[in-house]
Amino acid sequence: MIYSSFCYCFKEGDFADNLKRIASCGYDGVEIWSYDLETRPIDKTVEALENAGLKCAQICPYFNFVGSFDDWSNSMQIGTQYIEYARALGSPLVRVFTGPMAEEQRVSGQFATIEQWDAAMRGLALLCAEAEKYGVRFCLEIHPGQLMEDSHSALRLVEAVRSSNLVVNPQIPLRNEDPWYSLGRLAGHIGHFHAHNWTDTIGGTLTTLPNGIFDWESYLKQALEDRFDGFVSIEHAPAIGDPWEIASINGAYLSELAGKLNP
Repeated sequence: MIYSSFCYCFKEGDFADNLKRIASCGYDGVEIWSYDLETRPIDKTVEALENAGLKCAQICPYFNFVGSFDDWSNSMQIGTQYIEYARALGSPLVRVFTGPMAEEQRVSGQFATIEQWDAAMRGLALLCAEAEKYGVRFCLEIHPGQLMEDSHSALRLVEAVRSSNLVVNPQIPLRNEDPWYSLGRLAGHIGHFHAHNWTDTIGGTLTTLPNGIFDWESYLKQALEDRFDGFVSIEHAPAIGDPWEIASINGAYLSELAGKLNP
């Protein structure tokens, strides 16, 4: 099954009211980044989601397993806290970046040391073992500047951790990969999609899903045949235009797609 989600990105308006408006755009769930999760009591977030009729699709902390020992230890504490958040929120995915996102601090898989790979593998294995007790899953967001920047490096982590509750989000296009190659290579490990589309070339200028060049209907149809069961999430709406307009257009498109593709 595919379900639709929107990455909460609003700086104005009441959180609870905004969630209701997201639901009115046709979404099944919402993705919540660290700032919006950590700045209010978790029970208030739970209440707002329930009143809006939305699921929490994913929560998004920031880890650094590839820096100093203090960075690693702090990441373990963050992971433990986010397992508790996930338990309260109905077991959404917990997003994983392996290190900083700032360009000057990034550690990509192709340049990481053996020690950095080992630190990430050990940290993720420990967190996944704890999370498994509660049915919580971690999700590697395959992204430039992270250890997992293509399907091969993502599978290196997945296969090292060896936990059924570590899944991936192939945020296409992956480094030097055709999207269809990535889909086939990662089949059986995908737990989430960030869906983007582009006006000209894949990875180029962002636009709404129904107005871009990439065929998401065929892509998700194949994902379902590969037993995908999860959320397809819209992010970076402000980079395209008015976020509410983008939410409305993409929400209608994903609702229509789910109606066509879901069994």
